[in-house]
Amino acid sequence: MKFSQRHGLTPVKSVVQADAVDEKLRNSLWSALKLLYWDAVERTDGVYSGYYLSDYGNHNLKILCQRLWLDFFKHPLDTLPNDWHKVYEELSPPSRR
Repeated sequence: MKFSQRHGLTPVKSVVQADAVDEKLRNSLWSALKLLYWDAVERTDGVYSGYYLSDYGNHNLKILCQRLWLDFFKHPLDTLPNDWHKVYEELSPPSRR
């Protein structure tokens, strides 16, 4: 709680976002994902170099994407692309596509 809210200078936001997410929260969540995961995607080297969901360099990203794909989007896991750019396109909100 902010100082101004504790002292009654500004109102406390008391709405719990259970059914929908407002734009501020959506942007904050997306920014956190960008800083912690999207910006940390590693390029694989070799014959098949590129940005992929793999157990070698992007293991945590792969797990996160699998959980989002299965638990949030309710898609079958065998339809999750291995190419990071395709996954990012699917995960991105419409305003960022």
